[in-house]
Formats: sequence, structure tokens, C-alpha cells
Amino acid sequence: MGMFDRIRTLFPAPTGSWGAEFVAAQRRELSLDPASPLAILQRMSGSSYQPWTPPSVSQALSVPAIQRAVSLIAGTTGTLSMQAFRNGALMDDPPRVATRPDPRETTGAFYGGTASDMAKYGEFVWWVANRDGDDIPTSLVRVPLRELKVEENKDDGLLARDKWGT
Repeated sequence: MGMFDRIRTLFPAPTGSWGAEFVAAQRRELSLDPASPLAILQRMSGSSYQPWTPPSVSQALSVPAIQRAVSLIAGTTGTLSMQAFRNGALMDDPPRVATRPDPRETTGAFYGGTASDMAKYGEFVWWVANRDGDDIPTSLVRVPLRELKVEENKDDGLLARDKWGT
């Protein structure tokens, strides 16, 4: 008797008319016609059909290990000191945008929040809030991804329109 046979003995099949309908419905739902496009695609790619949806960010963060990992990444990144290089050499006087990117929050909070967005969503967005006379950025603002809306640009299909706030 194999391991799966032992497990089947622990969970007997439902009995009665409702149980038979339930088992038949499960079989119908899980069976796949070998000639269907999905079955052909599965054989070609070697992947299997997943009857579940991936979790949302809030669902993933409800797992304590994932929440702790994101906090560890954000906290560690926030404590790192930033250095600026020009032509491969360390700059003696780094630009202000590297040492204090957002004047409204600390450098650690800015870089830690950026790392947190990267860990949670796989992306982050910085908005150039101010530039100097040479058109070089002097301050950045980290855009909350939940407030950012990306809309289709009907004039140019390659460039989307980003909207944040007003």
C-alpha cells in the first residue's frame, strides 16, 4: 500500500446523492480535453494549469515572514549611506539630490520607502519636484503607487500618461 493509498483511506469519498454530484462536478471541473488549446499549450510549455489566483499585496503582507522580510529590506536600505560617483570616481562633494533627495522626509525614510515599494510591488516611482538652472534635479518625491494612475495616451500609443493627484 503506497502513501497516496493511505491518505485516501483517511479521507473517504462523500456519500449520498449530494456527495456523488459533488465528486462528479469536481471531476468535470478538473478534467481537461487533450485536444483543447489549453492542454496543447500546457504540453508545449511544460507548465501546469493553476486553478487559483495569485495573492494581492495586502494578502501577502498578512504573512508574518513576508512582512518581516519587507521590513528588513526597507530598514537595511534606509540605513545605508549613499555615495555619488562621477566618471567612476567618488565625488568629494556629492549633489544634494543624492544626500537629501526629498526635503520633506529623511534620507533613510526616502530610500527605505523606495526599497519597500520595490519589494512589495516590484517597482517604484520618483517624481522630479525641483530642478536647478542647468536642468539637473535637486529634489525628488517618492510617489505612492496606489495613488498613481496610468492612462492610455491616444495621441502617442508608446507613451502612457501618468496622473498623480491634481
